[in-house]
This record gives sequence, C-alpha cells and structure tokens, in this order.
Amino acid sequence: MGRERAVLRREALRARGRDVVLAERLQHLGAVHAQDGGERREAEGDHRQHRVGERIAERAPLAAQHGVHVWLQPGGPESARPFAPVESDLFYALPEFGLTLHFRPTDFTQVNPALNRILVAKAMQLLEPKQGERIADLFCGLGNFSLPIAKRGAQVIGLEGSRELVERARTNALANGVVAQFEVADLFRQGLAPFGRFDKLLLDPPREGAVEIVKALPRDWPSRIVYVSCDPATLARDAGVLVHTQGFRLTAAGVANMFPHTAHVESITLFER
Repeated sequence: MGRERAVLRREALRARGRDVVLAERLQHLGAVHAQDGGERREAEGDHRQHRVGERIAERAPLAAQHGVHVWLQPGGPESARPFAPVESDLFYALPEFGLTLHFRPTDFTQVNPALNRILVAKAMQLLEPKQGERIADLFCGLGNFSLPIAKRGAQVIGLEGSRELVERARTNALANGVVAQFEVADLFRQGLAPFGRFDKLLLDPPREGAVEIVKALPRDWPSRIVYVSCDPATLARDAGVLVHTQGFRLTAAGVANMFPHTAHVESITLFER
C-alpha cells in the first residue's frame, strides 16, 4: 500500500511538472498571439477607417444633391468638423421674429424646427414680453427664446451653464442685431439672486427639471413664468411647488408633438400670481 502511494505521488508530481511546462508554453504562445493580435487589430482598424472614409466619400454627392451637410467627429465634441461641404454653416430660422440662429452639430437645439417655431411663438404669446420689462431666460442655450423676447422689446438676460452655448448666443444676438445679455451660470448652485429682480421668467430646464430654482424664488417676483419641459414628471413635481408653496396659479398648459412616433412630448405651461 505504501509503495502504491509513493508511485501515485511520483505520477502526480510528474503531471504537475508537465502542467507547469504546458502553462509556461501557453503563456508564451498567448503573449505572441496577443502581440500578433494587436498588430492585426490595428491593421483591421486602419482598414475599417479607410472603408468608412470611402463610404462617406461615396455619399458626398448624395448629400450635396439633397442639401445635407455631413460632419465627422473622430473624437470628443471639439473634434467635430465639416466634411461635405468643406465650409458648413448650420442655422435655423424663426421667420416670425426675423431671426436666424447659427449652431454646431454638438450644440443643443430642438430637433424639430417646424414645431420649434410653433413652440417659440406660443411661448411669446403666453409670456407677453413688453418694453421696459426685465425677463430672465433660464437654461437659454443659444438664444432660442431669449432673442424673440428681445425682439418684443423687453430687456432679457439669458443664463446658461455651458460656456460654449453662451458664446454662441452672444454671436447670434450680434449677427441678428439684437440687444440681449447672456451669462454663464450654474443655476442649480447659485440661483437667480446674483442677477437681481425679474418681472417674468422663461424656464426651459433639462430633463431633471428645476425644483431647487422654483423653491428659491422670492415671494414678490416674478409675476409670470412660462415653463417649457421635456419631461412631464419633473414638470408636475415643479408645478406642485409653484402652486402649493410659491402661490402661483397654473393658468394654461399644452403639449407640442416635438418627437413624433415616440413616447416623448414637449410641454408648455403658464404660471401667474
């Protein structure tokens, strides 16, 4: 029995030795394969990039035929550049207000320009900006609502967290001959206090809404808020604060089918006190 155990032990040690040698060989082969694979992946990547370039080049005449501008973005947002045509000036118009707004593909804009014209016109109808009034456009982007407010004669200040969009808004104001002020502001942290008193507000927040902003509003201003929202849930939450805590009345509400064939809508509401 003792000898059988010794034989079994020797066999186990031999097997373990073979396993170690095999593992070392496999590790070596794996390293070689990884090196070859890396070179192969790099070559495949270069080939795919070349083929993508060829396919884009093939579609350039089609883009020109249909008036489509093709931009490429090989890296982050700052890497976006026009491909066809080489000189690409992107813009949309708000004819009712005599405005043309320029943008880059990486800027936030409303994706449905026809509905956006209706939305802006409705917002102006509800807000009723007048000469002599001081109005804030919160989360103003590149001036989609701010510039129409200014065209109606009110003094407007657009507040936005993105420095790039603020610069774009300033450029759009200058290009359209409109007097409007735009400032970079983290509205979630600093609120409106540093900017003084406003008669009215236009509020177009991101999907998470603006609950902290509406909670911090003073009791004596503004008298009117037009709230544009892309999320009915956060709009309902913020409306509850405005009505039950801040003393506003919800006097008008509607939706714009900004995103056809999806479950998403753009809402617009009017609060007064």
